[in-house]
Amino acid sequence: MISIRQLQYEPAEVKHGYTDTILRVDLSTKKINLTKLSPEFRDKYIGGRGYALKLIWDETTGLTRYDSPENILVMASGPLGNEPGFPGTGKFVVGTISPLTGTFIDSNVGGHFGPLLKLAGFDAIAVTGISKQDVVIVIDGDEGTISLVPSPIYMKEIDEGALSFGEALLKDMNGGGFSSSIAAVTAGKGALNARFGIINSLYYDKKRNRIRAKQAGRGGTGTVMRFKGLRAIVVRSSLPKANGNNAADFKTVRRIGSEFRKMLRKHDPEQLNLSSCGTTSLSEYMDKFHIFPVHNYQYGQSPNSSKLFAEVFFKKYFSKKVPDGCYFGCCLACAKGAEDVLLQRGPYAGRRVSVDGPEYETVAALSSMGIFNPHYVMEYNWYCDEYGLDSISTGVTISFLMECVQRGYLDADDIGYDLRFGDIDAADRLLHEIASGAGFGKIAGQGVARSKLWVARNYSARHGVPEEQVLAELNKFAMETKGLEFSMYVTKESLAQQGGYAFALKGPQHDEAWLIFIDQIHKELPTFEDKARALRWFPLIRTWFNATGLCKLPWIDVRHPEAAHTKEP
Repeated sequence: MISIRQLQYEPAEVKHGYTDTILRVDLSTKKINLTKLSPEFRDKYIGGRGYALKLIWDETTGLTRYDSPENILVMASGPLGNEPGFPGTGKFVVGTISPLTGTFIDSNVGGHFGPLLKLAGFDAIAVTGISKQDVVIVIDGDEGTISLVPSPIYMKEIDEGALSFGEALLKDMNGGGFSSSIAAVTAGKGALNARFGIINSLYYDKKRNRIRAKQAGRGGTGTVMRFKGLRAIVVRSSLPKANGNNAADFKTVRRIGSEFRKMLRKHDPEQLNLSSCGTTSLSEYMDKFHIFPVHNYQYGQSPNSSKLFAEVFFKKYFSKKVPDGCYFGCCLACAKGAEDVLLQRGPYAGRRVSVDGPEYETVAALSSMGIFNPHYVMEYNWYCDEYGLDSISTGVTISFLMECVQRGYLDADDIGYDLRFGDIDAADRLLHEIASGAGFGKIAGQGVARSKLWVARNYSARHGVPEEQVLAELNKFAMETKGLEFSMYVTKESLAQQGGYAFALKGPQHDEAWLIFIDQIHKELPTFEDKARALRWFPLIRTWFNATGLCKLPWIDVRHPEAAHTKEP
């Protein structure tokens, strides 16, 4: 593969979780630079989200938009990332200016990319500029080279997919096979045509003997990546993962990690049972407490909800007795997956595929559309990943448009077909239109905030009702704040969760503001004062995890018994 630009380098050694080096790539000028970080920078901004925020704050302005050349796409791990002595250390953060909100967005994602990036010598990569041709960045820590190469062309079906393209690329870059020493991030054709494109983090799972995917799902990070002309980033390092961080106190890391794994094995089955069912276990909790979004959040419960409970996916789809951790050392193993799933709809109907997921949020995106078909959940999950679309924003946008039809603000003449709650064929058609930028997908692919403006203008022009009056009604059920679609929780009975959505920098996203469980299910925030205090300390804790490179599921969501003796829940 011919390089457009290549830089020889000596990978920085990882010491106490850091390399103190950032890789900078300008796609406009094709310049590749290595930036050394001072101890002061590291100590103040920690890593992950902290690094992304600092870089974007310093180098963009209030006029910078997602499609501005100076917009930065940052991918950063943290000091505890790549520490197999602890559970949940495959996390890294993707940060940028969002196509949906117009301001900073970050999304955390698992897999091997963040750890391998560190082993290849970098705490973060920061990409600016816009390439006139699709390119791939290749970081080879073994060879000591960083290359900017033209994106390879395979065949149409592969080139349009985030998963298919990434798998072909990894095989190409690794001599025709797969390895746990090479990983990639990719974005698909949906990210070219919608504002809520995702970035897939692809890695090799030896037990399943295939490439698996995790997603940086919120805010349109994949849309930024594709607009920059960046098709993928590949990273390779064959350095050993064990003690790859060169911890300051390796014995203590091992001791604490061992104790923590024992706690997870004992208490997770008593609580959410993430190791067996992943986050699909949340569906039953949410339905029981009237939090499960049904018909665009109009209801929090349905007689059909049990069709989407964890037991259904566990019995019918999830592979059994497979250690599904998304990085080495994590015994929670909540990254569930299924093999040999037959696609029944869409352009690839008849194909059998492997599905990574679903997560709770994807399941609830379907209930929000009034769809309670578990097989279609699997199909929707795969297509969103292959196209590179956020399953949350896609589902919430379609749900909003369905309610517009229900309330008479849209009809089949506007859309091209009838779009009603529970209609799988219509929802599936719109999903593929969004990915292709075709038909009504051109409107839906803009997200709820912009779709409601189109609906208001269209209805006003047809019926002579003032646009402002129509918009006031649409705002009552347009489930977005700051331009970002709501996560999949009915919040009307949880003031803490409502406040969390309002205060969260990125908008109504659960990773920064998931207070609904301790507020509405555990009933641990009974007073306004309790809720107000939680709105301060809870986002700070979650942000700390996004800075350090730790997954929150084993460390927060599985409750350590000793937490009962602390000041806060």
